[in-house]
Amino acid sequence: MKTYKLFMMIAICLALSGCQQLLETSRTMRGILNQVNTGLSGDAVYVTQSAQNSVDAALNKAKPSAGAATLFKQAKPAISHFIGLIACGTKDAQLKAYADPDSGTWNIVSPFNAMPYHKSGCLDILRINNIKRKAANVVYFKVQYISPQSQESTGWGYEAIKQPDGEWLFAGSLF
Repeated sequence: MKTYKLFMMIAICLALSGCQQLLETSRTMRGILNQVNTGLSGDAVYVTQSAQNSVDAALNKAKPSAGAATLFKQAKPAISHFIGLIACGTKDAQLKAYADPDSGTWNIVSPFNAMPYHKSGCLDILRINNIKRKAANVVYFKVQYISPQSQESTGWGYEAIKQPDGEWLFAGSLF
C-alpha cells in the first residue's frame, strides 16, 4: 500500500511538472504570436457591411472585355476582399500581404489621399470598369471610389495576378 501511495505521488508530481512546462511553452508561443500579429497587422481594419455591399454590387455590375471574363470571374473573391480593405483605409504595410512579390510596382496610393473633405469611415465603390486581360494570368481593372460624406470621387487601377499556386495577388496602383 505504501508503494502504491509513493507511486501515485511520484506520478502526480511528474504530471504537474509536465503541465508547468506546457503552460510556460504555451505562454511563450502566445507572446511570440502576439508580437508577429501586431507587427504584421498594425491597426485593425474592419470592412463595414455597407462597404462590402458596395464592392460586391460594383463587381456584379462590372462588364469585363471578352478576353478577360474568365480571369475576372476567377479573381472576383480576391478582388472583393482586397478592394474592401482599401475602401476602409487599410494601411500600405498591411496590404503588402496581397502584393505580387515579382511585380516590382507595389505601392498602394490610398484613394483617401485624393479626398480632402472625406473625414471618416469607409468609401463606397461607384463602379469597377476597364477590365482587360493583360496576360494569361493577369487581369487589369479600374475602381472608382466615392465618399459617402463629401461625394468626392477618384479612380485607381490595379492588376490581379494569378500565382502558380492559384492565389490571386495584386500589383499596386496603376494610373
